[in-house]
Amino acid sequence: MSMTVRRKGFTLVELLVVIGIIALLISVLLPALAAARRQAQAVKCAAALREIGNTILMYSNENKGWAPPTKLNSAYNIDGIDYPAGRAYWMNFLSKYVTKTKVGYGAGVANNSTNANDAVQARNSIFWGCPSWTGYAINSGTNPGDLAVVQTGYGFNCFPEYTPDFPAKNVNLNDNAAYVNNISVITLATPTTPQVGTWYKLNRYTRPSERVMLSDALFWLIQTEAPIDDAGQLYGCRVLSNAGAITQRGATTTDWYRHGKYANKTPDGLYFNAVSGKPSYNVLCADGHVTTSVDRADIWRLQRMRYPG
Repeated sequence: MSMTVRRKGFTLVELLVVIGIIALLISVLLPALAAARRQAQAVKCAAALREIGNTILMYSNENKGWAPPTKLNSAYNIDGIDYPAGRAYWMNFLSKYVTKTKVGYGAGVANNSTNANDAVQARNSIFWGCPSWTGYAINSGTNPGDLAVVQTGYGFNCFPEYTPDFPAKNVNLNDNAAYVNNISVITLATPTTPQVGTWYKLNRYTRPSERVMLSDALFWLIQTEAPIDDAGQLYGCRVLSNAGAITQRGATTTDWYRHGKYANKTPDGLYFNAVSGKPSYNVLCADGHVTTSVDRADIWRLQRMRYPG
C-alpha cells in the first residue's frame, strides 16, 4: 500500500500576506530612496560648483586678476574660437580649465544648426554639473538637440558692487536708467574697450565669504529683484522661462527649489507661492566655498548683502 506524500506549500492567505508585507516595505523604502537620491544629486551639484570655483580662480590668475565676464555683446575670440556677438558667456571663458572630456564648445559657440553637437557637448560639460537640472527645451529649429545650451543650470553674479545700503530695497534693475546703465548693468565690455557695462576684477567681489559667485539658477545670471510689493507683501519666486522677463518685481533667477520641493503656483501661473514648497539650493561663494541654503531669503543676502523684506 503506497502512501501519498503531500507537499507543503503556501496557502493563498499566506501568499497574500507576504505580498502585502513586500508592498508595505516598498512603500516605506521608496520615499527614503528618493530622498537619498536627491541628497546624492545635491552633493554632486556642490562638487561641480567647487570645480567651477577653481576654474574661476585659474582664469583670474592667468588674466591679471580679472573675473570672467557674465556675457559679452560684442564678438570675441577665446583661445582661437570666434564667438559671434552676444554668444560669449561666462562658461565659455572658463572651459579651457576643465578636462576636455567633460566640456565641448557647445555652450554658446553657435546657437544654430551649424554645430549639430552643441546640445550633446553642453550636457557633457561640468557647467551642466547639476544632475537635477534638465534644461530648457526650445524650438529644435533654433538649436540642435532642442536645448538652450547657455542655460546650464548655474547663474553667475555680475553685481559685485552691491552693499547692504545699495541698491535701495524697492529698486529693480529697470526702475532707473542711470542705475541700469552706469552701476549694475550686466558685464558686456572688455577691459580695453569699455562699453556700457563693466568687466570686473575678481577682487571687486568684496566680502567673498558672504557674496555669491554662482548658484543653482534658472538663467545664466543671478538676479534678485525687490521681493516685496508696495503693500509689503512677499512675492513668491517668479516662474521663469527661457524667453521670460527677469527684471520684474519679485523675480529671482536662483532656483530656490532645485534640491527641495517646488511650491504650488499662484492662480495667475506667474509665481510659486511664497509660503509653500521646500527651498534647497546650492551656492558657490566668491571665496570658493559651497553652501546649501534652505532659506529663500539667503540669495538676497548673498547678492544684495541684505534681505529687503
